[in-house]
Amino acid sequence: MSTRLPALLCRAAAACRASTAAAVGRACLLPRHGAAHRAIAGGLRPRHAAFSGKAPYATLDPATRASAIATVERHLATGNTAIANGDYAAALTAYEHAVAAAATASADELSSPGAAALAANAHYNLGNALLVLGRWEEAVPAWEASAALDPSQADVLVNLANIAAVKMGDFEHAAVLLGRAVALPEGAEDGETRFNYGCILDRLGRLDAAIVEFEAAKSCGIERAEQNIRNTRQKMMEGTTAKTSDASTSSEASASTPSA
Repeated sequence: MSTRLPALLCRAAAACRASTAAAVGRACLLPRHGAAHRAIAGGLRPRHAAFSGKAPYATLDPATRASAIATVERHLATGNTAIANGDYAAALTAYEHAVAAAATASADELSSPGAAALAANAHYNLGNALLVLGRWEEAVPAWEASAALDPSQADVLVNLANIAAVKMGDFEHAAVLLGRAVALPEGAEDGETRFNYGCILDRLGRLDAAIVEFEAAKSCGIERAEQNIRNTRQKMMEGTTAKTSDASTSSEASASTPSA
């Protein structure tokens, strides 16, 4: 049984259109589509599917199942049931209990296979619940704690990057986080993550790197990436033309300046 909630992907403002050349320089993050995806706090949408939990409760050894980690798993299950029923306040309480239980786990308990991943899931789901309830500032440290417990999670890095870009306007930090995400197997194979990384890189003027990400997104089935590839290449051509024109103007000015 998976104990994770979906990662969250930021939805760009309605005015952000990647189909026009004027919009290429903006961070046009790819929205999720479909009636099943409920818009939630901060213009965020849930992913199509969660990354599976790293270690289901059933894989834990008997000693660990009788420990604090077992309590973590029970609270996670309660919280996930509450989410399924649309009761986010109850889910938040359950995830808070899960995090509290994880804090009581000994080093030996956390060293058991799968135990650290369950503790990471507690913080991850707590962050998602806080975000749904509009408390994104509190979600950030919860996700950071999750990433510290389990650095292999691309989805946590995606969530942090989305907040950095959309809520804080810190595109440099968002690029660092998404770069870490796509370096992980889960992130490398996620077309929407690659697309968003490309948009952030484009926003920062790193056009060659942006095209690499858009190409990767396209290979993962993101059809919209083709338009971004064309737009970014056009932007590169316009930049080259502008530089050539500036150099020519400077040369002509130097030639026409009389010597002293």
